[in-house]
Amino acid sequence: MGMTGGKSVALLVGAGGAFYVVNRAVEQGRVVIAAGGRYEEILPAVPDGIAAAPFRISTAVPDLLGGLGAVVVIALIVLYVVAGKQNTRPGEEHGSAKWAGPREIKPFRAKTPATELQFTQTEALSFPTPKTKRNCNVLVLGGSGTGKTRSYVMPNLRKIDASTAITDPKGEIIRATRETLEGRGINVRTLNLIDLRSSAQFNPMKYFNPDEPETGVAQLAECIMMN
Repeated sequence: MGMTGGKSVALLVGAGGAFYVVNRAVEQGRVVIAAGGRYEEILPAVPDGIAAAPFRISTAVPDLLGGLGAVVVIALIVLYVVAGKQNTRPGEEHGSAKWAGPREIKPFRAKTPATELQFTQTEALSFPTPKTKRNCNVLVLGGSGTGKTRSYVMPNLRKIDASTAITDPKGEIIRATRETLEGRGINVRTLNLIDLRSSAQFNPMKYFNPDEPETGVAQLAECIMMN
């Protein structure tokens, strides 16, 4: 008999033994309770009850259900242990992560380049998050002069159709892309704290109620101080 056959016989014997013991234990419990005994007297009475009729199995419904319940519990435990030992991903036990190529990235791309974040010449990712439910956060690492702006920010800024907020301390991005963006009908606004003549402007006093100017001034001052 092979190892598998031996294990099967052992499981059957164990299940049968569990059924027998629980069946007789439930039977003795009923007998003790019917005689006016207490619950703590049931366990000591089980060995004597089995010894008095070792080859008998109770056919009472509660006793049969108790034995079947024990078999089910053992079966579930065995299934849990066996399933936990199964190798369901051969060759991928330590992970399967790899660099995606054009074939792997295709299902994640959009039909129009204007709704994609471009990463390489062949790899891009659709970014309308409310539709795709996908995390589109991107981290670009590189030292000064390694091309973070030139190779990632600028290509995406020139193609995507979306509102963007960009920090541009050198002013190179606005100089290189303003004409292209405005040509596509995009409104470009710049906050320039060095040259205010080149900065977009906002006059909050334009929205004051002329009938209550003091209230508007107080609200503006409070807003500035709070922020």
